[in-house]
Amino acid sequence: MDAFDQIIGLVLQNEGGYRDDPNDAGKATNYGISQAQYPSLDIKNLTVDQAKGIYKTDYYNVMGLSRLDSPAVQYYLLDTGVNAGQGTAVKLLQSAVHLTQDGVLGPATAQEVNTCDEHGLIDRLIELRMKHYVSLVIADPQHKLGDLLGWTNRTFITL
Repeated sequence: MDAFDQIIGLVLQNEGGYRDDPNDAGKATNYGISQAQYPSLDIKNLTVDQAKGIYKTDYYNVMGLSRLDSPAVQYYLLDTGVNAGQGTAVKLLQSAVHLTQDGVLGPATAQEVNTCDEHGLIDRLIELRMKHYVSLVIADPQHKLGDLLGWTNRTFITL
């Protein structure tokens, strides 16, 4: 079993099933895959295997997560990328290891991450992710405050 297969189940669990919230800018979502991002997909009837394929191709591979040795760090970055955006996830990672934040998980970022203490790095990522979410709420409390509890719960889920 490769790292992606180890971590995708938890990402799908975090995302949940089908919902069509009229207040969600993503429109209808299923397993976290949004109609706004994938307008040609039948979101309501999206299968788990289709969602896994999208996450593998459009998130895990695009983000370059296979460069990271730790499945726990890969999971945390994938989940952050799904929930907060891929560039944001990588910038938080780069900030955690004190590198320039360009949003690209290249060889230098991977090398630095792979030499870090996994648990200490994840603790730092949790802190940075919470600061990110709080900044979103401060900027738009009317629309984002209701999301904070869910974001907080999700932030503390680790492998």
